[in-house]
Amino acid sequence: MTCSAPRGAAAEGPRGGPAGESVVVIVDGYGTARHLPALFGERGHACVHVRSGQEVPEHLLARFRPEAYRELIVGDGTLGRILPAVAAHRPVALVAGSPGAAGVADALAQALRLRGNDTRLGEVRRDRYRMADALRTAGLRTPRQLLVSDLAGLLAWYAGVGGRVILETLGGTGCGPARRIPCATEHDLVAAFRGLVGAAPEPAGPAAALLARECPPRGRYHVNTVSLDGTHHVCDIWQVRPPDRDAAPGLSRGVLLSRRGPEQDALVLHTLAALDILGLRHGPAHTELALTPQGPCVLTVGAHLSGGDLPLLVAGAVGSGQLEWTVDASVAPQRFFRRAARDYRRTRSAAFVRADEGPARPPVRMSGCSSNSSVRPSSTRST
Repeated sequence: MTCSAPRGAAAEGPRGGPAGESVVVIVDGYGTARHLPALFGERGHACVHVRSGQEVPEHLLARFRPEAYRELIVGDGTLGRILPAVAAHRPVALVAGSPGAAGVADALAQALRLRGNDTRLGEVRRDRYRMADALRTAGLRTPRQLLVSDLAGLLAWYAGVGGRVILETLGGTGCGPARRIPCATEHDLVAAFRGLVGAAPEPAGPAAALLARECPPRGRYHVNTVSLDGTHHVCDIWQVRPPDRDAAPGLSRGVLLSRRGPEQDALVLHTLAALDILGLRHGPAHTELALTPQGPCVLTVGAHLSGGDLPLLVAGAVGSGQLEWTVDASVAPQRFFRRAARDYRRTRSAAFVRADEGPARPPVRMSGCSSNSSVRPSSTRST
């Protein structure tokens, strides 16, 4: 991987807000991203918030902190209304805070000549079907999938796949998750189809917004990264599995793995290849994979922070998590490059248990101690 000259370096004139304080713009700073303004503030940067126009679930809005921002800009999903208001602050960086925010953030970065990801690949990154197709074409393993047009075609596809599959909506590009229904039998699949689109949808109707995917082996892995000019740093790797048989249904559990090991090395190799294929050269990313007998299988890649406040757990376990690394990539590039090649090292164990679906905040446990909103990120930690 090579480093290119910062795109923002060619911009004319000094950057910063009206009072001379440099400004970072956060697009859709909900969920885990609500911790970013405090970290940027510790570095002497004010934050401006942009609401891109996507729908935001109530449970994320309830925890949003408007007082942390110099200004709140409300958009409609287009640049026409947002760009002049953002440009007035002469920001030094833009950050996509939540799933679905990257499109607006990258378009703003391009217009303002700041670091951002190539907008020409934006649609591929936001469409799970096209993303998997692009990764597979480039040589990476991905689950078998079908863009559903009707029930008969879905059942014919399932006859060739068999086993466990997932039927999901393709509308979950915003802060809220896509609706996903796991299916173990043909009966399950029919019920899921009817529950999502109705018993007899028109060919051009809502069934076109469904995706059927082969379900990976039980358990998966999450690799969280932050990138700058194509240099990627691995912040944390999690092994995520369903709980034991006697645990409550609908829960998953995750354990923070060490950075190195045969499985971790293979997962990271495929993760970084996926980031390069999708043109994700800047900012945080969350990649989910499965390990199959044939090797790693890339399930999805998102240009956003890890959810569920997990970066707070990571910071407590290794020193710096995805939040701190995002701040470095945004406003301290030399510090980022100086440390990017270092492996994280666990000084504490970290684990979580969370609900797979629903708006409730995932409960998490770290080193036997319960952690909640009282856990705070700190930019003073180091690896």
